[in-house]
Amino acid sequence: MSRFKAALSQSQFLAVEMSHHLIIDSRGAKVPIEILQGARPEVWVADRYSAQNGHGEQRQVCLAHLLRNAQYAIHEGDKGFAPAFKKLLLRAIDIGRRRKALKDDTLRKYFYELDNELNRLLSLPSTSEAG
Repeated sequence: MSRFKAALSQSQFLAVEMSHHLIIDSRGAKVPIEILQGARPEVWVADRYSAQNGHGEQRQVCLAHLLRNAQYAIHEGDKGFAPAFKKLLLRAIDIGRRRKALKDDTLRKYFYELDNELNRLLSLPSTSEAG
């Protein structure tokens, strides 16, 4: 990728069988657009930065980023939403790690349970600004 200048930010693109790191002076949408060259993944996992929108059929917010934000809210004193949300995320990650060994019906059951719990959590009041 010599046509790019080495600079401030790094982009990392992962697939099942490969990883591509690119050091470039932009986190803009032009970076994944150029890398993907018209390909459109089924699921695009990224942070909530707006330039990461629209590159896949579906978008999933990076669970590590959500965990970090939940932990920050806990640290800032939230005792309502954030601790329960962190617990939900950790459960989802655990299920994801076991995904290949689980039957489709079991995964569907987990999906509905997690979705219902998330909807319940979203109705909880936060107890801090960070929450």
